[in-house]
Amino acid sequence: AKEQKKRPIKKTELFNIDGFRFNGSENYLPGIKLTSISFSLLTDKDAYTKAIGLPVETMAIIKDYRNLRNQIHFPGDAIETPGLQNFQGMHISEFILSFVNEEIVNWSNQIIINRKFTFPLLDSFTN
Repeated sequence: AKEQKKRPIKKTELFNIDGFRFNGSENYLPGIKLTSISFSLLTDKDAYTKAIGLPVETMAIIKDYRNLRNQIHFPGDAIETPGLQNFQGMHISEFILSFVNEEIVNWSNQIIINRKFTFPLLDSFTN
């Protein structure tokens, strides 16, 4: 769990140390916390952004939107959004729609297919 603050940990690394355990009600892996890692860790640590594999421009837009979302919770001075300001090409709403369809819908559907889940595939979003 401590090492995860520096870099992504592969499941093989965990299983090389220990396997699942049962505490009387559920299976768990020692060293794994019940909470997920922070979003800022995913977007700020080079090891994580490299593992995620999205283009630098896409990660910049994701970081900017997270910062803008945080303004709802912690309003204050205007923040800089260099990723959004440097974005060229399609309208930002088209970019978001494309990102959701390609990175979330398609990825989720691959999991459904590969794991032979019985629930229906997700539909792509349209304008």
